[in-house]
Amino acid sequence: MSNPVQEKSVPRYDSILKVVARLYWIAFGNFPLFFLPILIVQNKAYGPSLYDLFFWLAWLALVLVRYADIVRLNGKTADYEPATLSHWKRYAFKLTALSIAAGVSAHVLAFVL
Repeated sequence: MSNPVQEKSVPRYDSILKVVARLYWIAFGNFPLFFLPILIVQNKAYGPSLYDLFFWLAWLALVLVRYADIVRLNGKTADYEPATLSHWKRYAFKLTALSIAAGVSAHVLAFVL
């Protein structure tokens, strides 16, 4: 007699890469975009500096990680719906606009103060 092989339902867990990517672009990756303009003002770096380089590298990393999250890691929206490239474009546009505003404001304040 042969025993039929019963398939067990295995719970599906997100990979650690998905979790890290989402935590990065949602939370931790935004810290440099908040603190580096403050450092620009405090150090009176009104011209281009290493702070700018790190600021724009942090911006680029956020945009690329969000893209990878959507395209490769089946990214989700806040409503847990599948994210699309339309979501990414909106995210990238808003992040870019806020980053430019923060960078310009920091340099103006560094020059004025």
